[in-house]
Amino acid sequence: MIRWCAYCQKFLGEVPPFGEFTLTHGVCAACKGGAARISSAEARELRALGDYYAELRDATRNSFERATTVLDRGLALGLAPIDLMMGMLQPALYEMGQRWAVGERRVADEHQLTALSSAILELAFERRPELTPLRQSRAPAVLLLVAEGNAHTLGLRIVEYSLLDRGLPVFTIAPGLPVEEACELTRALRPNVLGVSVALPEQLDGLRALGTALATSSDAPRPALVAGGSALRHERHDLESYGFRVGSSPLTLYDFARGSIGSDEGAAPPGQRNAANW
Repeated sequence: MIRWCAYCQKFLGEVPPFGEFTLTHGVCAACKGGAARISSAEARELRALGDYYAELRDATRNSFERATTVLDRGLALGLAPIDLMMGMLQPALYEMGQRWAVGERRVADEHQLTALSSAILELAFERRPELTPLRQSRAPAVLLLVAEGNAHTLGLRIVEYSLLDRGLPVFTIAPGLPVEEACELTRALRPNVLGVSVALPEQLDGLRALGTALATSSDAPRPALVAGGSALRHERHDLESYGFRVGSSPLTLYDFARGSIGSDEGAAPPGQRNAANW
């Protein structure tokens, strides 16, 4: 279930049952001090969020398609753009993939929702011009890549927005680079963190090769290595032995970039939180 703060409408992540995409109330740390109980007005707001999510999820069935309309309605409901993307778009895309896998939706439906999500993301960037100086920084705190052969880039771009929104300079490359070029770029930019998105299990060999190549480099300090993506939903494989931490949230990247090692203690296993699907 998708949790939202009953007071400030901030996305709080997910709670069991995972894979069920209904909305439920929680209270964020900032609002907890003054929280007493959920009022009837707040319950109505949650129902409005639920209706909004249902329309976004089923965008292929109706006219709920224009990015400006979708974003403006979300803002009117009190959503910050990053919470809209993490708490609405990511779950909608994940649910679409599940429904496609069992034959309930077409490939065209997935493409249409992905195109809508991409347009919303680009519009969010346009409305935040103050993020531009941090984007494609030549001195990034975080370098974001997709694994070679990974054509799924939307999740990584949402992670990019999340990090920029927190004030971190970021450099993002998509589609994926060959291992040698990824190493060269990492050595040239010297980020604090290298984050790599992996969509399919067959892309893991390239990730292992990248970790090995960076470990043998002597001309630059090696960044913290973090891997995420749908290929890592069910098991962590052996990536830790190649220097990669498996991150279940963009906050893992943020914590490393700020110099404090992030912790996944108490987090759901990979794949049970939509933030892991970057």
